[in-house]
Amino acid sequence: MFPGAGLLMALLGVTVDLDEFCNTYKLRHFNGSPLCCFSCGADNSDAGPLRHTDCRPCAPWRATLITHEEFLHLFSGLHILWSTLTGLDLSIGNVIYDLMHNCCLGVLQLFNASVLIHVLQDGVRMHGTVEQRKDSLWVSLLACYNELDTPSGERIPHSKFSAVLNTGCSAEYADMHCKAAHARHLLFALNLLVCKRLDLNEGAFRSTRVCLAKLSRFYRICMFSDNYISEPYQTEAKECLDTFLLHQNLLNAHMRTASRPRLLYGIIIKSHILSHIGDNLKFYNPKQWWCYADEDFVGAIAKMGLKEAKGRFMVTISNAVASRYRLRLFLRYDMRRRKGAGLHVVDVSIELAAD
Repeated sequence: MFPGAGLLMALLGVTVDLDEFCNTYKLRHFNGSPLCCFSCGADNSDAGPLRHTDCRPCAPWRATLITHEEFLHLFSGLHILWSTLTGLDLSIGNVIYDLMHNCCLGVLQLFNASVLIHVLQDGVRMHGTVEQRKDSLWVSLLACYNELDTPSGERIPHSKFSAVLNTGCSAEYADMHCKAAHARHLLFALNLLVCKRLDLNEGAFRSTRVCLAKLSRFYRICMFSDNYISEPYQTEAKECLDTFLLHQNLLNAHMRTASRPRLLYGIIIKSHILSHIGDNLKFYNPKQWWCYADEDFVGAIAKMGLKEAKGRFMVTISNAVASRYRLRLFLRYDMRRRKGAGLHVVDVSIELAAD
């Protein structure tokens, strides 16, 4: 509100996950058939020339990438706002979809689950029952979390760990079904576990090591960059994603055609969209637009509200929650001031210097 001007305005940053982005804005859905990508002509098949599973640099779908003008021509007429609020010159550029949702809640869920099962079945060097091997793997994983100084709230719960190993990979691709923050920190822990603590470097684990190191490196570049990633790191981050996808495909093919076939390292359509994330790095840093902070904030406020609700009238709860929230903000600020800001991540590849 500008005093005396009589103007009232609100500046909103609209960030949505990929599912909401496709559904609300009537875009080509990533589970659609036959076409499954609104950025190119990739189709929802495993064998066609434009198959979304082809992640090679020469993949035919790369020649079908659409321009911004083609994008508007295909989709602008279907947008409910474009069709009802004429004359406002709205663009899909007003809304940004959360790339990290695609990565953490799509690709990482399956990949981390596959790594855990793969390590349990082929990498835990000890004799004993299956339960003893699981316990040994859990102890090793906790040691990696401790070495990385991972906060307790960001570690994968033991229930999720046990569930994915108990489900296995005989009927369908395993899925962690965990929070995005858990998936992200589990990636760093698995990178340390496979590449350093267990030092698995034989057979298919060679590709697993590459996948873990490259994807961890991609996250590290995003986490330690500002709103825009500098050009050298843009190139490196894109190379990390492309290399990860190539080796994930190798792992998937190896597991399906081995003498003991296993459904591990599944290639999903969100893996294909990961290829496009590399192209978008030149526009902005994906971490600046993720929705996790807002989602965690809503959950934290709800928990504080429940704690303050007992014995209070509804109209007084908000004041109590606001007071508790201010206190928590101060404590967090004081803790970060003392310990130093930043996410401590051990990278077994090249160290990224702070810009």
